Amino acid sequence: MALLAAAGLPMIQRDNTGAIVATQTLARELGIGVFYRSIADLTEQLRDGPRLAAIRERVEAARTRFCFDRHVPALIAFFREVIASAADAPRPARLFLAGPQPAGPGTLDATTAASEPAAPTAAASRPP
Repeated sequence: MALLAAAGLPMIQRDNTGAIVATQTLARELGIGVFYRSIADLTEQLRDGPRLAAIRERVEAARTRFCFDRHVPALIAFFREVIASAADAPRPARLFLAGPQPAGPGTLDATTAASEPAAPTAAASRPP
């Protein structure tokens, strides 16, 4: 939808009246869509030059709404607000203690991994 709007093209969509379809809802609100029930219906609508011209004008007027750059300032403001609120929020307790931890039984750590032989895999223990 964004690519079509940025190019100034009306949205041609099957009429999904009665269903929740976000693209159809937005296209109807902005008056930038052509909604059809059958190919014959679409053909008839596409032959209505004055109506298509009006839709194209509305698409042209709304096209910046579909460009990412238009939304950047609001996104930056949102991220700054989230970061600022996170700075004031209590921090969860740390799950790990500082410094190296001894490996438990049956586990390998970086110092023992190189010196211990690897366990045989199922493929290695299968007869040829």
